[in-house]
Amino acid sequence: MRKRAERRMCAKCKERPARPNRWLCKVCDPKAAKYSNTVVRDPVEGKFDSIGEARRWRELRLWEAAGAIKNLQRQVRHVLDVNGVHITTYVTDHEYDVITNVPGRKPGDHVIEDYKGAETEAFRMKARLLLAIEGLHVTLVRLADLGG
Repeated sequence: MRKRAERRMCAKCKERPARPNRWLCKVCDPKAAKYSNTVVRDPVEGKFDSIGEARRWRELRLWEAAGAIKNLQRQVRHVLDVNGVHITTYVTDHEYDVITNVPGRKPGDHVIEDYKGAETEAFRMKARLLLAIEGLHVTLVRLADLGG
């Protein structure tokens, strides 16, 4: 008969069980990723919120070097105000302008991308606000779209 594995207790408070594959519980480690994403720190490019976002950035940098896109930017802030009242600030992952044909785009398009592993209600709300207030459409990019 198999022995049941003991749950490791939090290394800090020693009262609550630690998260799976971690040393701290939810209370003692509030900065842990909500959606189990892995933060990527690149010494040249900076910090990315997920592996997929970093992978997409590298792909876009190759497109920029090849001359297919221009004005590539990361973490662009859009302040969303209605009638002078601040509603929220939406930070997009990537924005660029298309020069030549890239899959699903035509020359002259301004593309706003947001990488998501899971589409959240907060994302849907902010994307609709961005469309209603500024007239900008957000393209959702997922791991399956990247061939992963």
